[in-house]
Amino acid sequence: MAAGQPLPDVDLAAQWPEGIRPARELTLLGEWGMAAAYRCAKGLGLAFPFHRFAILYVSLLTSLAIAVVYLVVRLAGGSRAGGLLGAVLFAFAGAHFDRVRWMESEYFGLLPLFLAIAAMGAALRVRAKYASHRA
Repeated sequence: MAAGQPLPDVDLAAQWPEGIRPARELTLLGEWGMAAAYRCAKGLGLAFPFHRFAILYVSLLTSLAIAVVYLVVRLAGGSRAGGLLGAVLFAFAGAHFDRVRWMESEYFGLLPLFLAIAAMGAALRVRAKYASHRA
């Protein structure tokens, strides 16, 4: 995918001996996202081997999720210390390390999910502030 080639109908290298049908049996949204980002980086002249790019990509994606966890806690009414505690707990959770190591597809979805929650929290704060001015 990173090279822009189509997926094989059956990939024997991914699951031997019977193979796996990637388009039917796997959720590939995260992999498509990483492949598109890799092709964009190559188009910008950043020459990374794919395995190094994958390490940077997953690290960046998960780091952004940690920052958004802080934002969600703050928007939920937490203090700076509470936001920091939430972000640290999320960052150092054992499941978090396991997910990053294997680049589970949840991480491609966690960032938009947390951003949506943060946007909803911000909208509720604005609405509450607007309602208090009207009263």
